Amino acid sequence: MQFEYRVAGIPAIINVTDLGVRQSGMYNTVKSEFEVCDRRGRRAQWLERKLDDDMIAEIKHEIAERV
Repeated sequence: MQFEYRVAGIPAIINVTDLGVRQSGMYNTVKSEFEVCDRRGRRAQWLERKLDDDMIAEIKHEIAERV
């Protein structure tokens, strides 16, 4: 799964590399790993370093919403 995102105002693509969904009663728990890529789809570690905790939480929330 991939989707567009902005890291510090810079266009990027979030590439989900691992996704797991676990059901527990009425709720689903989503575990995910992702990498940040440039607009051409190449991994951009320099953009990953710009992520703060709030951005990571927002990305993980977006992934969970799309599952």
